[in-house]
Amino acid sequence: MMNKQPGFTLIESLVAILVLGILTTIAIPSFSDMMANSRLTAASNDLAATLNLARSEAVKRATTVSVCRSVNGAACDNGAAWAVGWIVFTDAGVAGTVDGTDEILRVHAAVSTKVTITATAFTSSGVVSFQSDGQEADSDSGRFDICDTRAGENMRRLNLAQTGRVQFDRSSPLCA
Repeated sequence: MMNKQPGFTLIESLVAILVLGILTTIAIPSFSDMMANSRLTAASNDLAATLNLARSEAVKRATTVSVCRSVNGAACDNGAAWAVGWIVFTDAGVAGTVDGTDEILRVHAAVSTKVTITATAFTSSGVVSFQSDGQEADSDSGRFDICDTRAGENMRRLNLAQTGRVQFDRSSPLCA
């Protein structure tokens, strides 16, 4: 007489592996989209926090505080893309440049290589500056469009009013 031993048969194991494979195939694309959305959200939140920090520091210190693109974290690099990183600094000396009279307040490293940040309108100099009253130093308001490599997906848009207020635009168009 044969004793029954607990366990799974080969057929049961193969069916379980097949079901697991199908579920994985369905879940991975969703996970990729979730990661891409997370990268966009992180980049836009980081940029908004940086702009708000610069504005509050300008008011607190009663001086101009600027944000500019920076590859090395020590000087402005206005030829670079915003995605390479940026710095926040007191801008008491030559406007829009880090010099001996300025203090670097925050350095932000590059965002994901799959994210692009495009500035429009207010950054002709490549620098966003806030005056001691918290207002943006340029005469016009502007915006940052944050996109990734997925064409047709919703972008994250940050609007910066001339008053210095940073606001997310919920009706953002699609990335090109």
